[in-house]
Amino acid sequence: MDPQEQDDGTPTNGATRRIDMDAIFAQRHREPRAPKLAVIWPWQSPFVYTRCMESMLHLQHPAGYETDVFRGSGWSPALRHLHGCEQAYSWGADYFVILGADQLYEPDLLCRLVARLESGFEAVACMLPTRGFLAWNHGMKPFGKVAWRFKASSEGMQALARQYHGQAVDPDMLEIIDPADGDMQRCHFVGSGVLVFRREHLEAIKKPWFY
Repeated sequence: MDPQEQDDGTPTNGATRRIDMDAIFAQRHREPRAPKLAVIWPWQSPFVYTRCMESMLHLQHPAGYETDVFRGSGWSPALRHLHGCEQAYSWGADYFVILGADQLYEPDLLCRLVARLESGFEAVACMLPTRGFLAWNHGMKPFGKVAWRFKASSEGMQALARQYHGQAVDPDMLEIIDPADGDMQRCHFVGSGVLVFRREHLEAIKKPWFY
C-alpha cells in the first residue's frame, strides 16, 4: 500500500487517486454476474417520436451484458439526465448509455459502443447533427454535426494558456472536429445524444452530475 493512502486506498494528502479503468473492467468480467448496461433516454413528454421508439425497440443487446432501459424525466434537460442516471445507478449499472429521443439508431449501436469500451476507450460519444442552427455555435453549419476541442498551441492545449469563458467570449480557443480526420478523436465538448461512460465517472464527481 502506498504510504500516502489509507487502508481503503483513499489518498491522505488530498491528491486525486487514479482510477485504473482496465483493471476495473477485467475484474467485472471475472465476477460471476454479467456486467450491467443501462440505456437512458432523457425525455419529459409521454409523447415520443414514433420512429425513434421503433429504432430503440430494435436495438440489439450486447452478448454477455445485462441490459435495461430507463427514462429520465424532469422539467429541464439537466434534471432529465440526472433522473435517468440515478435510476440506472440504483439498479447497479456498470455502464451508462444516454440516447436522445429525437433521432434514429442502427440496431447494432449498443454492440458497437460496448466494443469501443472493450477496446480500451473510457468513454465514447457520437458526433450528431443539431436540429436547426445555433448562432452561438461558431463554425457550425445548419443541421451540421458538431463537437469541439481546444485548439493546440505551443504550450499544449490552449486552455492551459488562458482561462476559457465560453464560446461567446473565447470562440478563438475552439475548433470544430472534422469527421474526416478519423473515426475516433479526442474532443472536449460534445452533445449527449449518443454517449457511453462508466460508473466510475459518476462516482468521481459530486452531484448534481448535470447542470
